[in-house]
Amino acid sequence: MSIVYENVVKEIGSQVGAFGDEELIILFGDHAPDGLREYCHLIDVKPTIERIQVGQILTLGDKVYEITAVGNVVEKNLVELGHITIMFDGANEAALPGTLYVKGNDLPKLEVGSSIIITN
Repeated sequence: MSIVYENVVKEIGSQVGAFGDEELIILFGDHAPDGLREYCHLIDVKPTIERIQVGQILTLGDKVYEITAVGNVVEKNLVELGHITIMFDGANEAALPGTLYVKGNDLPKLEVGSSIIITN
């Protein structure tokens, strides 16, 4: 198993839970716009080690998810802005270009210091 991407949550916006039934997490780097920052899990902008692909494993804290679809700008946005949306609906096709789709147990409760790791 090799690491494709690794990061850690360093700040959590005050409105992260405001999406109600929407099962999603928004990641953003330090330059998140003011209007969006409060809805995000903030991370450092870091490069990927390998390409992000379907079938890889996303670990968020202590929860594990299989990646089912990758939007066509996920990697670019993650590397340049630290910004992607993670949807937990297990979709097999990426409806949104900046969204990573996963299937797994349930939405994680991330805290400052929670790890974000993608592995092969």
